Amino acid sequence: MKKIYFVLPSLRAGGAERVISFLAANLDKSEFEVSLIIVGKKADAAYDIKDIPVVFLNKDRVLQGALPLIKIMAKAKPDIVMSSIGHLNALLGCFSILFPKTKFVGREASVISVFNSFSTRKSLFSKEPLYRFAYKQMDMIVCQSKDMYDDFKETYRLSDNQMVVIANPAPENMQLSARDMTSSKVKKLITIGRLSPEKGHLRLLESLSKVDFPFEYTIIGSGVEEKKIKDEAERLGLSQFIRYIPFTKMINEELIAHDVFLQGSYVEGFPNAVMESCVSGTPVIAYNVPGGTKEILEQGVNGFMVENDIEFLEKLNTMVRMDWDSALIRESVYKKYRAPIIVGNYEAMFKKMYTK
Repeated sequence: MKKIYFVLPSLRAGGAERVISFLAANLDKSEFEVSLIIVGKKADAAYDIKDIPVVFLNKDRVLQGALPLIKIMAKAKPDIVMSSIGHLNALLGCFSILFPKTKFVGREASVISVFNSFSTRKSLFSKEPLYRFAYKQMDMIVCQSKDMYDDFKETYRLSDNQMVVIANPAPENMQLSARDMTSSKVKKLITIGRLSPEKGHLRLLESLSKVDFPFEYTIIGSGVEEKKIKDEAERLGLSQFIRYIPFTKMINEELIAHDVFLQGSYVEGFPNAVMESCVSGTPVIAYNVPGGTKEILEQGVNGFMVENDIEFLEKLNTMVRMDWDSALIRESVYKKYRAPIIVGNYEAMFKKMYTK
């Protein structure tokens, strides 16, 4: 039995946190002894993890957790350590040289060269030479999409045998939409995601100011762009049609109460919100941008992928009048990303790392 430690900066609500906590709880317990290490505080946890040990270091920053992490690993001697989110991956990559018998795995969350063009964050671990050194020490890098794989390989000069593509698992136990979009006079539109520049909320608002149908629009999320988004909605005369929700745990309930999910992103990793919308049976319209969205969407089956703002407006005006099959939308992602498939891919990767 192999001992695996999963490490996260926090258990706040987020895509990486959801996927890693799910994976930790669902690996085959007869093959893997799993623990989850959280650098952040228990009070911030949005996920209730059962059946596996969870250790909170209660630190405010990843760097403050470096020494406690080293002490934990020196004592426990795990066979595999897997982390997620770039700055934590970089930290673990740097001190992986202290543990030559442990295999280190980093899971990445974005197409880094594009995402960095939107990021204003500057820290020790935002320096590319340090990242390149850290990732070269890793035994395996998990990318969520082919675009991410290609970009990461080129950016950090990694070899193919050091990388693998494993998508995120589709969520289970979500209610399926029963909405009849064709009979609703006022179309209900929704976007879920942090309010930051790369998410493209401003271009969504511009398109909504030109649609030829009445609508209500729900924006779920919070972030640095909130004021700019609200000001732009006011300028375009859209404020009365928009509902803002900073955070909710009722994602499924919101999705099945809406007709179309709008994604305006300029870059994505592997968008959990798009996956959740499809599992809920709500079709998606999104731009063809670097990342995993193009691997989820099938034209006319679970939504549309568009190339520009003109096509976005044309397709949105068309799709709100279409008769969508919610069960077919769900099956389009379940056939590729159902949880047992993705968990099996991770288990196969872990086993392969010890049979080389």
